[in-house]
Amino acid sequence: ALVEEVDLLQAMYGEAGDEGPGLRVDRLEELRAIQTHLPTLGDLELRSELASLDTVSVVVSIELGFIAEAGEEALLEVSAETSQFYPFSPPAILLSTSFLGRGRERSLLRSVTAALLQSSADDVSGSRQWIAEAAIEASSQAAEALEQLQSRAPDGSDAEERHSAPAAARAWVYFHHIYSKRKRRHIAEWARAAKLNGFSLPGKPGVVCVEGDSTDVDLYLQRVRGLSWQKMSVKRTEVISSNDLEASVVDSEEEMPHSPRLHFANFVELAMTMAEFKAFLEEAGAPDMFDLLFFE
Repeated sequence: ALVEEVDLLQAMYGEAGDEGPGLRVDRLEELRAIQTHLPTLGDLELRSELASLDTVSVVVSIELGFIAEAGEEALLEVSAETSQFYPFSPPAILLSTSFLGRGRERSLLRSVTAALLQSSADDVSGSRQWIAEAAIEASSQAAEALEQLQSRAPDGSDAEERHSAPAAARAWVYFHHIYSKRKRRHIAEWARAAKLNGFSLPGKPGVVCVEGDSTDVDLYLQRVRGLSWQKMSVKRTEVISSNDLEASVVDSEEEMPHSPRLHFANFVELAMTMAEFKAFLEEAGAPDMFDLLFFE
């Protein structure tokens, strides 16, 4: 299904190159080879067959050009990271623009995601073209946002948004298990690429704690969720100071006066027993997190 959809997208947008925006696809030939050898099976049998294969991560990026003021080109990039499980498992969608601040990009992503989820709820056929739908929806909403920007008086508000200090966040995430070497590698590499700090604790159960710019944290969690898990649950999200990692804790049930100071120079993978991990959390100033992660 993904190969056919990429062919459709290529016909719609062309290939990215010197001539301008277009479609870029990583590792598509690998995916073509896998799907060529798959028998024609019913959905349940096909899922079982796919599950027996090593996962192939495929990134599809579409650059869409708009004409901004003074004839300059404004760009929107829609990226979707997916695998041979597509469309059974929806892709992780990422958006970036050359004309919106990070806060508005975040709002755009949320709006596009909400539209996709709504159309998914209304769909009864089970046959989705997530990436094409995301590109069309994002293009429409981005064009509206660009039009709104161009119709406003140049009061500097958008430039101010781009240069304002970003909010910071820390997320605590529970996993039924983290065993796959590939997933463990992605968890660490994606966090470091986004300049996020924190740690992962592989095993059964597994834990990830990630901290940094709130937008980057949200996009990182969306990307990790796209890897397909038996269970992944964000147990708590904390709003923290970008200066010293101290501020209010925002929880679904309570507000705490401060957040624990967990200082990491990078993102690390821990190798600990549960007893050692509990002691680690207590030393970090987060003694309540052990029970929250594993018993609530």
